Amino acid sequence: HFESGGGRFWCGAAGSADCDWDCPFSKDIGKTAQEIVGKDYDGVEFKLSDYRGKVTVLYFTGQWCGPCRGEYPYERLMLEVHKNDPFAIVSVNSDDKLETAKKAKADEHLDFRSFWDGYVERKSTQGPIATAWNVTGWPAIYVLDAKGTIRFAQLRQEDILKAVNQLLAETRK
Repeated sequence: HFESGGGRFWCGAAGSADCDWDCPFSKDIGKTAQEIVGKDYDGVEFKLSDYRGKVTVLYFTGQWCGPCRGEYPYERLMLEVHKNDPFAIVSVNSDDKLETAKKAKADEHLDFRSFWDGYVERKSTQGPIATAWNVTGWPAIYVLDAKGTIRFAQLRQEDILKAVNQLLAETRK
């Protein structure tokens, strides 16, 4: 875990909320998330900052990634539990074919907006968004507070649920 002037921040790895090693994501904790401008699966441009005012979970994901697919039930659960809260999920998808990303979104009922970042031939994980964010492993997961500050990184499954609940409670104060 990490302490900061704004409170306690966690950087979890492999599903753990505790991180006793020098977490590579720790440099991002407490910073405003860098802007993402890109296109969704329908080619419509949008920005990460469109979600300011909401607790936002940002997933770097792809259908090719087993651990990413393991997050899908938790993504659906968060959307259902927090449907009336200032909450959003946004993903950055690195599948090499847009059709693959669209099919997964429909088949898995992933009802949130996604940037498609799989533009690079033979190396879809090196799209412009993932490259700008220095993402080298999937999934990469960030939880942003309503101000757009990265408060948690690399949490998985139940730990993401706890982080989102904590940040939503903070927005109600």
